[in-house]
Amino acid sequence: MTINLFRYFKQYGNPDVIFINLSNQLRSFEYKNDLNGYVLKLDDVEEYKKVCFLNFQYYFMLEQYCRSNNIKLLSFTWDYIYKNLNFEIIKEKDIDKNKSILPTNELFKNYNFETFYEVDFKKMIKEIAILKFNNKSKYFHVARDGEHPGTGMQLWWSNFIYEKYLGLLW
Repeated sequence: MTINLFRYFKQYGNPDVIFINLSNQLRSFEYKNDLNGYVLKLDDVEEYKKVCFLNFQYYFMLEQYCRSNNIKLLSFTWDYIYKNLNFEIIKEKDIDKNKSILPTNELFKNYNFETFYEVDFKKMIKEIAILKFNNKSKYFHVARDGEHPGTGMQLWWSNFIYEKYLGLLW
């Protein structure tokens, strides 16, 4: 994520505002000679700790760069569900019993980044239900690919972060 932003800055200059929907922490890539390229790697808890540490550092540097260059940075995440190493969803009360993988929402909230906006999952669910009442799209819940969030989730995310942006202007 971060390297692509800096490539953009180099090629086009600095934007006034950056909006980022962060992914889950264990999303990383490694080079595989037998596959002739980079592949997505989701691994063990040690890998998770390393990736979290790197993501913290990269985001810290991005936040500092944006502050130094008068760029408004606003981020949030779609990753708010606790999972175990088998990527099975677990209940909050059972987190300590598992080798849980903290969702990005929890990690970045704990890092206290000024530019990260925590998503209240329960509030989001209620607001999406209201959006659905007025929307009859067959792709409201799930996108055309059958795997990714549909237009309802996209609409909620854009409204959520845009309201945060408007708050910065006043």
